[in-house]
Amino acid sequence: NSQKAIITGESALKISGDNVIVCGLSFENGAPKEDKGCVIFSGDYCRLTNCKIYNYCNSNLYKWVSLSGKYNEVDHNVFDGKSVGGALLTVWRNDDSAQHHFIHHNVFKNYASGGGENGYETIRIGDSKQSQSDSYTIIENNYFEACNGEVEAVSVKSGRDLIKNNTFVSCEGFVTF
Repeated sequence: NSQKAIITGESALKISGDNVIVCGLSFENGAPKEDKGCVIFSGDYCRLTNCKIYNYCNSNLYKWVSLSGKYNEVDHNVFDGKSVGGALLTVWRNDDSAQHHFIHHNVFKNYASGGGENGYETIRIGDSKQSQSDSYTIIENNYFEACNGEVEAVSVKSGRDLIKNNTFVSCEGFVTF
């Protein structure tokens, strides 16, 4: 029963093992328990699929999904109603090694404006510390609607990433490199 298991309140699902699939969960009307989000992957070959995160905010500037490790996949999810800062989906680059994450066929919508503040990206790959290294993350076939957190809707702060076939509707931000 996809998305019938509903998680509310303050929560964080931390996956530190390899080859784990999180499928069909719905996070609604609650908030992440910590800065890195309500779904945190630090293993390899993990997957977040067919899930929904809706209106999962409190006053803290928290992410929703964090990816570390290698070869993780985020696909066929709906991310809707983020109203506070903190990149919605963050790819963490802890060193210079390639990661090969695959983010595809998701819906990102209704990310409220951060009023010109930094830190409201819909997707962020890396940060300035690892910006000269190659992640090899693929972001393709996603749908972005009213993702107005900031001017960096998709912030690419690493090399050898592939961003293709994404659709942006009524978004104030851009794909930035």
